[in-house]
Amino acid sequence: MCKKNDTLLSMAFVLFFLLFLCTGNTMVLAQVSTPSPTPVPAVTCQPCIFNASGYVRSSTTNAGISGASITAVGSMGTRSTTTDSTGYYSLNVANCMSGDNVDFTITAPGYEDLITGRGVLCSSTIDFLMDPVTQETTPDPTPVNTPGKTCAPCIFEASGYVRSSTTNLGISGASLTGVADLGTTNTTTDSTGFYRLRVYNCMPGDIVDFTITAPGYADLITSLGVQCSSTIDFLMDPISQDSAGDVWFVPEHKTHTMLDLTYFGDTIPIDPSLIPIAIIGPYTFTNEVLINSGNQVLGEYEFTITFDSSVAVINTNEGTNGVTAGADGFVSAVHTETTGELSVSGFDATGKGPGSTLHVLTIHWLARSYSGTTTLHIGVTTLTDTSSNSIGAPRGHDGSIEIVTVSCTLTGDVDNSGRIDIVDALMLAQYYVGLNPPGIDLVCGDVNHSGTINIVDALLIAQYYVGLISSFP
Repeated sequence: MCKKNDTLLSMAFVLFFLLFLCTGNTMVLAQVSTPSPTPVPAVTCQPCIFNASGYVRSSTTNAGISGASITAVGSMGTRSTTTDSTGYYSLNVANCMSGDNVDFTITAPGYEDLITGRGVLCSSTIDFLMDPVTQETTPDPTPVNTPGKTCAPCIFEASGYVRSSTTNLGISGASLTGVADLGTTNTTTDSTGFYRLRVYNCMPGDIVDFTITAPGYADLITSLGVQCSSTIDFLMDPISQDSAGDVWFVPEHKTHTMLDLTYFGDTIPIDPSLIPIAIIGPYTFTNEVLINSGNQVLGEYEFTITFDSSVAVINTNEGTNGVTAGADGFVSAVHTETTGELSVSGFDATGKGPGSTLHVLTIHWLARSYSGTTTLHIGVTTLTDTSSNSIGAPRGHDGSIEIVTVSCTLTGDVDNSGRIDIVDALMLAQYYVGLNPPGIDLVCGDVNHSGTINIVDALLIAQYYVGLISSFP
């Protein structure tokens, strides 16, 4: 009862404070102390956060471009976002002074990349026009003659989607190689599975040899005739784990999402105490390793898993150097001394299984980047039963990890209503006193970018709502 009364008293104090503020008293803002972010050593200044927003449109139709990727590089760091279905974007960029130059890079499937520099004030409305990719053939400056063919080389464009043959979903990070008469070109699919590849042939319709690979899918090799502009979709077959000796990751493609309040720096310190400005939401996550032992009992295994340590690292604070035994597994030794490599082995005289989906290991990870993808390659050195007989034909199936960071689109709009009002201030006040209102979006709540969410943020939102301030610090 005492705890409930204390919470109600705290809430009453907060609401009274907000009502007092909304009467027009302007002395409150002067009493709020907002710590300045720590300056980045490479730039001698006090960093400020400025907001750029507007639309990305087609230069020919003026229609908004959905899903365009925007990256802004200010003097204090890099930020990225994606346009919504109308082509609208909103992006916080970190500069030293209002008006400093920001380098924008905008990309979108079917459009030429746009790179431009703009001066960004405290709040800037900036629209961008993107030119559609032209479909004209472009002669190579140096004609190339191949055996049996004498021709002036031309450039042709193939584009489309790489999808799963079972789910029809786009496959992110698939690698495509096109081999034509006059050279080889490579590209990688985006997060939706879309690709665009320019190939060099002698004539429209000439054959191009495509090779497509993706973790967890059987390699696809096919030959197709490519016209001046060809839309070509590819379907890839998932690799099944239905044979004894198969070892694989669950989920096969692990997507880890973080809610980001960080405005400076490109990587996350391994030591959580070193994070300069808070990340709300977990930067730790797990995935599992499964084995198909067929009709044999699993007695011994040894795996080596390699990965890109700039995207994620093993969280050695959990389990045995970052690994715990699964419900059907056992762990004897774990080695993480080599950067980007995890070696795990286990032995059990009585064994586990048999079974087609033995959960042997759980691996604990730490995100090291705000966005990025890494392949998880698993090599199987040993996989035997309790009599040291090999289990099937041991084979590891690669997986992947993707780190995604979600940023706020409208600072202060913690209920995601599309506007900033007194409800947002009240929800933050409730959160501050421990009531944890449902539906609150904390990533939009740190309006003064202090790295914490507290009553100061609620007061600033209330001041903004009644017109005492026109923008957040």
